[in-house]
Amino acid sequence: MSEEEKVMLEEEREGGKEMKSEEKRTLGVEEILLLLPHRYPFMLIDRVEDWRKNHYIRARKAVTYNEGFFQGHFPHYKVMPGVLQLEMVAQAAAILEALGSGLSSDEVEVRFVKADEVRFFREVRPGDVVDIYVEETKRRDVFRWGFGEVSVEGERVMSMSIVASFAKRDGT
Repeated sequence: MSEEEKVMLEEEREGGKEMKSEEKRTLGVEEILLLLPHRYPFMLIDRVEDWRKNHYIRARKAVTYNEGFFQGHFPHYKVMPGVLQLEMVAQAAAILEALGSGLSSDEVEVRFVKADEVRFFREVRPGDVVDIYVEETKRRDVFRWGFGEVSVEGERVMSMSIVASFAKRDGT
């Protein structure tokens, strides 16, 4: 990450600390690319709508007809694979940790450790705008526990509990 990019993210973080509660903290694709190691076609977050350090994040993904996974899942009835919905939650959690820690994807190793109590309620289809919500519920050492939910137009699509680990790349 360049120094200019680090300054930009630090200003975003600092600005968020002084914001009034009714104001939103958003991040676009450019800022997300600095926080996640994922790239197309596996970056599954288009925008961060709101976040609070070490507490929650709200993100969004616009699902388009030409997503690569729709070629095989399923050609005549396109449905977003459930495992990619889990991955959206994991990526949102990684962004939340990066925003809270001040570390970029170059500086931290993120591991998706466990998904539990996963429930699917409806399909995600081309044209859907998916809202992702992750709330951190516990932290100890390098581990973070949380709850994730995916919804479309306010209707719950999937919910789960998640455990992830985070460590600086230098081993600390």
